[in-house]
Amino acid sequence: MRNPGFYAGTLRMEQPWYQRSARHGGFPEKGPGEYWYDYKGFYFVGEKSNRGLVIPAESVVEVKLAFWHAFFFSSKRILKIVWRSGGERLSSGFVIEHAGEVRQALTTRGWA
Repeated sequence: MRNPGFYAGTLRMEQPWYQRSARHGGFPEKGPGEYWYDYKGFYFVGEKSNRGLVIPAESVVEVKLAFWHAFFFSSKRILKIVWRSGGERLSSGFVIEHAGEVRQALTTRGWA
């Protein structure tokens, strides 16, 4: 089931703070879109560009909840997924409803 959400961006964790934003490389634009998840991973498609982001379940390192992601602050909790793509460690942020439930599902192996 697809749900509305907001993509807050992806950061390259090993880079200095002023070079962390991953604006290129196939990532969607920051903004509204739709997300869904299953036992294979987390998926997001941007509303404006229809570009998507796929985070495979086997590449997820950590899933956190916070009120900020880089320079983006929210009154709702932000789902922050730390994951690996190749040799790079990335952190992608999403403002979504029921972020705690999604976090639980993504961190429980064999939940689906």
